[in-house]
Amino acid sequence: MGGASKGAGVEHRLSHRMKRQAILHGDRSVPYTAIIHEAALRMQFGGTDTVRAQLEHLLAISEARNIVIQVIPFSSGTFPGPGQSIDC
Repeated sequence: MGGASKGAGVEHRLSHRMKRQAILHGDRSVPYTAIIHEAALRMQFGGTDTVRAQLEHLLAISEARNIVIQVIPFSSGTFPGPGQSIDC
């Protein structure tokens, strides 16, 4: 893939990301609940600085009125899989 094509792809992905962010943080933001397993929060992808930045971002956005972040702890044992309900 040539340089111009890569640039257009990046711009396209960035545009979509900004539109998704507007849904959460715009004037007409929608309610959003994220349910994350503790294992996902403890994975070390990208090194310590990257993990710290990701966790700080989750903490910051959790302060928004329309965003709820819930964590399924390791101690919960088994939990529902895809297509099954989660009792919160």
